[in-house]
Amino acid sequence: MTASEYIEKVEQLEALNKANERNREQLKKSIVRYNELRDKAATDLDITINAINILTVLSNNAVNQSYKFIEESVNSALAKIFENSERKIILKESVFRGQYKQLEIELHVEGGKVRSLKADSGHGLMQIVSLLCVLSLIVITGSRRLLVLDEVLS
Repeated sequence: MTASEYIEKVEQLEALNKANERNREQLKKSIVRYNELRDKAATDLDITINAINILTVLSNNAVNQSYKFIEESVNSALAKIFENSERKIILKESVFRGQYKQLEIELHVEGGKVRSLKADSGHGLMQIVSLLCVLSLIVITGSRRLLVLDEVLS
């Protein structure tokens, strides 16, 4: 290898080395930028998760207050209707197939017995409880207090 070939080869290697150094610096800058983006995304995720948790708690509190209002309203009316016997409802939430929340209405009668509102209580009582629940929901939602019944209660 001649001296001029050697110098040319060294110059090529130096140019390649400088190009590699520029690429390395650009990659370092990219890493810093992506780390900053990752940190911002992590912060945003934390804020979002905390906001969701707060909204869930507020929502659960509002739902529980609504359930309590419905229970008190219906039970007050049932106490006036059934003066000589005990009729009291309790609203219970259950989860269907691990996903879907459902609301059940338990009817408690004398002696602490629990009866099914559908099967053990009679159609008329079920209609009364249903009507009172609908009226309570109208009050809770603040909707217009107008209800049209298209059939007569039993």
